[in-house]
Amino acid sequence: NANKERTATAFALWSMATKLALAAAILIGFVSLGQSGAGENFDQVESGRLLMLLYVAIPIGIKLLVFFVLRKFLMLSPQALTQ
Repeated sequence: NANKERTATAFALWSMATKLALAAAILIGFVSLGQSGAGENFDQVESGRLLMLLYVAIPIGIKLLVFFVLRKFLMLSPQALTQ
């Protein structure tokens, strides 16, 4: 029973991390583009590369962080979690 609860918790955390990663990528991406002057005197190829980098790097970073946290969480014994 404890393993089912831990699996459900891990799935919920991974699902939330996916949503957080997408939201953070969009927010940081658009703010960064606005700060860099994209659309004014900014090369469109360069702004596209910046946006692509942010849309890829931010979700990967967030998901890697959650992966390592979940890995540690799932390796703990159920008794350690209740203490």
